[in-house]
Amino acid sequence: MGKLEERLPLLAVLLPRRLVKVWPDALTAVRSNTDRLCSPFDLHATLRHLLARQLSLPDRQASRGRSLLQPLPANRTCREIGAAEHWCACVNWVPVRPATGARAGATVWPAAVRQAAQAVVTTLNNATRLLVSEDRWSEQGAATPVRLVGMCHTLRLKQIVSAEFAQISEDVVRFRNSNDLDGRMPNLASEEPADSVTLKSRLA
Repeated sequence: MGKLEERLPLLAVLLPRRLVKVWPDALTAVRSNTDRLCSPFDLHATLRHLLARQLSLPDRQASRGRSLLQPLPANRTCREIGAAEHWCACVNWVPVRPATGARAGATVWPAAVRQAAQAVVTTLNNATRLLVSEDRWSEQGAATPVRLVGMCHTLRLKQIVSAEFAQISEDVVRFRNSNDLDGRMPNLASEEPADSVTLKSRLA
């Protein structure tokens, strides 16, 4: 498991039908919060919100969390939700700018971008080079695998439309372990170059 996966645990919320029937806005809010930044403090605030509604008590806003049964801000930051920098999994996508080539109008992308783009095309070609079909049936009624070779066109990279790389928090990159049981005191190794870069590109 990588550092980002470790910082992005799964939270599944299943609302009872009876609750959705009397409180449809809660389901709408939960769905809208699917791709928004939340924390365990928000989960605690959600439970308080449910209890306050069930017991007809005033719902006092928690100091460190917000109920998931209400829409969360779309642009929340780790600092706003109380997450320390070394636990922050937010990624800033930085555009990669191509250089101008010798020919008029030509663009030259960095080598890493060109290699990544070509790797995508090669992977797709390898995946479709040999297909296996089970459409042919034997006399015993069992499907017989049929190898289909050369059924798909070979893809070729025409151009790179755009590229971005993921800029991750330096504390996340340098994080090794925690010096305390609560994970509040990080052990940050001496600064090291990242051994990998996450790249996102549009190809044609």
